[in-house]
Parts: sequence; structure tokens; C-alpha cells
Amino acid sequence: TGTMVTVTFNGTYGGAPKAVFLTGRGASSQVPRPVISSVTTTTFVVSATAAPTASAVASLFYLVIE
Repeated sequence: TGTMVTVTFNGTYGGAPKAVFLTGRGASSQVPRPVISSVTTTTFVVSATAAPTASAVASLFYLVIE
């Protein structure tokens, strides 16, 4: 469990985005229950609510809405 990755935006938003949607990329995403744990004007953090296996591959899509 805990932080998996911090995504940094290409630029800084004037305010934190209203929403960040996250979904697994089909059967190839082996991370159990990934969630967005924080959003700022420059980044968002993806965390796992359950511990992935050591060989798990994260394959995710995301959409940011200003």
C-alpha cells in the first residue's frame, strides 16, 4: 500500500484540477485498487489501497479536468 507514482503536469494550473479520473488499462494492469490520493496545481499522486505483488505492472489511463 502507499504511493506508487507522482505524476507531474507539463505546466502549472491556476488552481488544482477539479477531477482526476484513473482506470486500469485492461487485464495488463496488475495493481489492486489504485486511487488518486492527492491533487495539486502541479502534480497528482497515485496510491495503492492494497499491496501489489513484487512483479506487478502498473498500466493506467488518467484524465485531468480543469
